[in-house]
Order: sequence, then C-alpha cells, then structure tokens
Amino acid sequence: EALRDAGLLVGSSASLPEVLNDLVDDSRRVAPGAGFVAVKGHAQDGHDWIATAQQAGAALVIVEDQARVAALSTPMPSLIVRDGRRAAAVAAAAFFGWPARALVMVGVTGTNGKTTTVGLLRHVLHRDDQPAASLGTLGVLLGSEGTPMPGGGGLTTPGPVELQRL
Repeated sequence: EALRDAGLLVGSSASLPEVLNDLVDDSRRVAPGAGFVAVKGHAQDGHDWIATAQQAGAALVIVEDQARVAALSTPMPSLIVRDGRRAAAVAAAAFFGWPARALVMVGVTGTNGKTTTVGLLRHVLHRDDQPAASLGTLGVLLGSEGTPMPGGGGLTTPGPVELQRL
C-alpha cells in the first residue's frame, strides 16, 4: 500500500507472501523469509544479486527491472517499482512501522564540528524517559554517555533500509 500511495508501484507478481521476516537491501543479509530490495547504485546494481538473495531464502524482491526476476530459473514473488532508491526508503519506512513519525529529529550539517555538535546535542537532549541517540561518523550512539549500538553498517549515513531499521 505504501508503494502504491507514493506512486511508485508499477505492478506485482500474482503470488506475494503474506508475511516477511525482514527487509534488506544487501543480499548478504538475506535470511529465509526476508524481502530483498534491489537498488541500482553508483558502483553496483542490486538486480545483479537477486539470484543470491533467492538462494539465501528471500521470499520477495522489490525491483525496477522485472525482466531480471523473470530470467531466474524459478521466478520469485516480486513488486515492480519505479525509482528503486525512493521505493526502498518508502518500503522500509512502512515495513519498520514508520519510525520517523515517533521521533524528534535534528540534522547537523556543515564543514567542521558536526561530530562534536552532535555529541553535545545528544548529551543535552537525553532524558531517562526519552533517550537521545545519534547516527554519524562515530556510529550509532545512545544516551548522554554515548553507548555504542549495533547497526549503521559503518557508514556516516546508512542506506534507506538500514536507516529505517535503526
């Protein structure tokens, strides 16, 4: 529904799974029952990894290029979308329960001092009943003391699926 509402859904295969266990855009993170989003990137095309995702047990693929799914020896259930990168963000937001709707967010930009500023903001904004967290160069940090948390993939800005998961 979210993809359709955003004007991104082009079509779907006839037999979609009723439940997905996870949603990922990295074929190495596919577990049985997961959905795999094939995003065309600058260096790689996620469509090149559909067969790998299928072998790992993906239950569904979200693709821009339906022909790549049809070329598999056993075609997979699929959602065909336009603008795969935007579709990945919308699908992930919906799958993970629209987390941004429940958060107050602050973005810090600039040339120098972002990491320091974010650390200060996390410390000042933290409350025991509403912990503050940050995501950036130092990873994912929680609370005033900046306890490291898993996730983020080691990137300053994770991709849309990992960002929604976090």
